[in-house]
Amino acid sequence: MQPPSDTTRSGPTPERILLAMTNLRDQGGYRTIDGGLIRTGLLYRGGHMADLDDDQSDLYQSLNLATIVDLRRADEIDQRPTPVFGNETNLHCSVSDGDSAFAQMAGFLEDPGAAEKIVATGAGYYERIVTQNLSRFTPAFAALLDPDQLPALFHCTAGKDRTGFTGAAILTWLGVPEDVVMADFLLSNEVRRPYIEQRAEELRLQLAAKRDIEPAEIPDREVQAFKTLLSVSEAYLLAVRGAVAERYGDWHQLRRHGLGIDDATFERFRHAVVE
Repeated sequence: MQPPSDTTRSGPTPERILLAMTNLRDQGGYRTIDGGLIRTGLLYRGGHMADLDDDQSDLYQSLNLATIVDLRRADEIDQRPTPVFGNETNLHCSVSDGDSAFAQMAGFLEDPGAAEKIVATGAGYYERIVTQNLSRFTPAFAALLDPDQLPALFHCTAGKDRTGFTGAAILTWLGVPEDVVMADFLLSNEVRRPYIEQRAEELRLQLAAKRDIEPAEIPDREVQAFKTLLSVSEAYLLAVRGAVAERYGDWHQLRRHGLGIDDATFERFRHAVVE
């Protein structure tokens, strides 16, 4: 099982999804604004890999990874350890203190206007990546932008938030159009839709049992709010873009001054991954 090799697509397509269960996707295949093409088989993004069967493990092994950048906290890694697929280096790089923002978001589920509150809180979390937590990403980006450490996979638990920001940053630096970067960011919702629907139905049954009512009596707004909690929103990446513009001016200034990755280092990476 090999990664897709279609080099004509310019936006997210089903062929980019390598394993929906772990939100595993190839970041290659995108066209850049100046007409370049990001090579496939070098950069991957995904979620945790603790529950793979033999065939799925074989797929990961076929990627011939040199580096896995794990963006999770230590407690997440303890709960769901990353398998070893070969001789890859597994770099643990926690980019968040805790889950307080998402715990707060979960607390809104039964509130009126819960979905809107969840999105607003999530947007604040994303903005703080740029304004407060950017330094936590420095070792992750240092590894991912080093051609000697490719092919590389970066991941968190669901592969949508910490991974979503990381992927959006790299694609933006490489010159992928903003609308395509947004589409790639939102693709997690489609990839994870069966999981989201399953979890939402489980929640409906749990709430019905707790309240001693029929599942159909659970307000749809509560179930929809839970789906919002498990998804990413356009507002999240827009919040990041706004914070980048306000604090740094543009993404390359963030790279240079926020992460300490100079132009020579980045150009070496760009030359390795864009044809």
